[in-house]
Amino acid sequence: CKPYFIVFQNGEEIYEFESTESYKTEEPISFPLALHISGDIKLQFYSVSDILGTQEMFTVHFHTFYINSSHVRFSRDMIDGAHLNTFKQFTDSFSVTLEVK
Repeated sequence: CKPYFIVFQNGEEIYEFESTESYKTEEPISFPLALHISGDIKLQFYSVSDILGTQEMFTVHFHTFYINSSHVRFSRDMIDGAHLNTFKQFTDSFSVTLEVK
């Protein structure tokens, strides 16, 4: 898949990213972003493929007021769309980690 995601701040789209690389690994994937964010944040992740088109993978929601660390980790059970793991594409150790500066 080619990861594609959109960042929303307080309900408005502020950033869009589409990878030019395809990934078929369980190794961590990193996307460095230099965004100034505040308030309610939604990260919507998609998978883009030539065969299936664009498919929604999962969503992460948080409010910046509650971030008090330089690393914020969301486990699979905290991620909308991944917590049910309907198609078994997310391992038990699947997570999203944000580095905050």
